[in-house]
Amino acid sequence: MTPDPGPKTKDSGRPLSDSELDLLRQRVVEAEKGTPGEIVVFVVPRSGFYESVLWRGGALGVALSIVVWTGLAASWPGWGRSWLWSPWFGIALSGACALACVALARRSGWLFRVLAGRTMLARQVRDQAKRTFVDEGMTETRARTGILLYVSILERRIEVVADKGINAVVAEDRWIEIVDLIRRGIVGGEITKGLSDGIAACGDLLRNSGLSSSGSDVNELGDNIRFGRD
Repeated sequence: MTPDPGPKTKDSGRPLSDSELDLLRQRVVEAEKGTPGEIVVFVVPRSGFYESVLWRGGALGVALSIVVWTGLAASWPGWGRSWLWSPWFGIALSGACALACVALARRSGWLFRVLAGRTMLARQVRDQAKRTFVDEGMTETRARTGILLYVSILERRIEVVADKGINAVVAEDRWIEIVDLIRRGIVGGEITKGLSDGIAACGDLLRNSGLSSSGSDVNELGDNIRFGRD
């Protein structure tokens, strides 16, 4: 294992320190040993921009403005409140609430996920994982044995994409346990442990499925953890 370089340091473009990255790289080396598998871990802050979510946030703001206006009108009966019925007040209130909800959706992962919905998030992450598989050259291994562990932080979703050389002997539902291992680590605040357990499980699955490497097997994709940009 690579020696610990010292205090853990993190830069703005990645959620892991240098020592954590060295640990995970070593886990990839160990998992691939004795197998033709080429494991790539790819972590992204988000898998899309979701313009429709911002529109939904704006619509939510307008709906809230109606509730606020109704409450104001009901609590201030009588004379002297004519400005409540002004169209300009209604427009200003609707605009302010819409902008506030859009801004909150941008900053709050919870609200963002609620507005997007599970179906949209799952589809976007799955599609982006497949694109990443191609963009990272994982379809170009000699035996078509690439395995992508794709983690999307904002959506809180993990996708496993395997090439046809792996899918020929490993059933798709066998990846569920690996996804759960990674998820449990992330939910528990231990992303490094989750990824480490998931990587090790990939190696065990390949060996247990009868996939062994030949003497001429080479490391085709590298072992470093990769990060996408926001």
